[in-house]
Amino acid sequence: MSQRMTMRVVVPGRLSAELAEWLEPLSAVELPGGATELVGVLPDQSAVHSVCNRLRDLGLSLDSMTVEKERN
Repeated sequence: MSQRMTMRVVVPGRLSAELAEWLEPLSAVELPGGATELVGVLPDQSAVHSVCNRLRDLGLSLDSMTVEKERN
């Protein structure tokens, strides 16, 4: 049984629009101090791993990452 999850990732710096598109379904929000927060609801654990792989492939550094299961 799959369970939806909310993923939040903070990366240092600002992301270009093109780079942010590669990370959909996460939405990019610029934070004070120059970091970017990526937030989105993912359908299951497999989608979380897919986003992690894209972050790695793009060579992005992570300041923080949290994944929370949605409550039923």
